[in-house]
Amino acid sequence: MAKFALITEGPSDQLIISNLLVGYYKNPDLLISPLQPKKNEPGNWHKVLEYCGSSNFKGAFSFDDYVIIQIDSDIFLHEELPDEYKIHSLIPYLNVDEIVALIKAKLVEIIGQEFYLQNQEKIIFAISVDSIECWLLPFFYQTQLITAKKRTGCLGSLNDALSPRFNFTIDRNNKILKYYETIVDNRGFRKNVHEVYHLNPSLEIFINYLEPISISSQIDIDSPMVD
Repeated sequence: MAKFALITEGPSDQLIISNLLVGYYKNPDLLISPLQPKKNEPGNWHKVLEYCGSSNFKGAFSFDDYVIIQIDSDIFLHEELPDEYKIHSLIPYLNVDEIVALIKAKLVEIIGQEFYLQNQEKIIFAISVDSIECWLLPFFYQTQLITAKKRTGCLGSLNDALSPRFNFTIDRNNKILKYYETIVDNRGFRKNVHEVYHLNPSLEIFINYLEPISISSQIDIDSPMVD
């Protein structure tokens, strides 16, 4: 069975990506391992960019079939972003396809063009516009398409859905992992991936990367969440 490795901004992002994979392939036994951050370690966007340019990134392809790189587009507007990572001051005014293409090009530059060309079939980009919380909205707003397609202010809309259902909200500056665990474990999350992914443009781009990858399916995906 194919092995997936994850490079993400943090543990909550790994949780979401892992369960999207399980839901898309309808297989709870996928082999998924964290590269960055390691399990039970904190993470941040700095480390995603640094890892992509490291020897550890290149070495991952000796052990894993596919490496998924997750990053939120809003970090490229961050004032702390080093000059070598800056790409475009007009990101808020571009469409989703353009934003994803720009960030992908920057990540390829960081990885190295030659290495990328040699391994591009094994690299999957999970570029969330403008945050991965936007990818959760389709699971709560299936009949409210404008909200499901949002690319800004997504955490506020997500919290509007979470508060009455689960009696909690997510703090932007303190993303408690157990809240994300509740989301992916109690909303038919894995079962609904195929039904809702197309509602959010950047989530659909990520899922499109998965289509050519053949994984043997299993019927029962009601197993505990993948962490």
